[in-house]
This record gives sequence, structure tokens and C-alpha cells, in this order.
Amino acid sequence: MWIKRSRKLFRQVVGSTFDAIKDQHGMGVELSVFPAVPAACAIEFQRTWPPKPHPEFKVFDQVPGQGFIQRHSLS
Repeated sequence: MWIKRSRKLFRQVVGSTFDAIKDQHGMGVELSVFPAVPAACAIEFQRTWPPKPHPEFKVFDQVPGQGFIQRHSLS
């Protein structure tokens, strides 16, 4: 049960963070995301992001010997 509550709290924090970024920087800002979270949190992060009311963001992954490379672009 605590896992469900933790995921709910994580979604609330991510949602309010998206809102704060949009309010402060507008829709024209480009966000770069470097996830360093468990897979379950990364999935909740994506579920929280509604595409129309928030700016686009790019998701990067660290690859040994190559550095950070862009894996996804969500708009």
C-alpha cells in the first residue's frame, strides 16, 4: 500500500513541478530530462506529463563511452 501512496505523491510533485516550470518560463522553453530514477518512477513521470498544456521535453540516457544521448522527445 505504501508503494501506491509513494507513486501518487511522486505524480503530485512531478505535476506541480511541470506547472511551475510552465508558469515561470512559458511554453517556449525546451526541457532536457536526465532520469536517474527507478523504472517505476520514470513511468509515472511520463504518465504525469499531459502533452498539450506543457512544454516539450527531451529525455537523455547515459551510454558508456558515448556520454549522454537523446533517447526520446515528448511534445
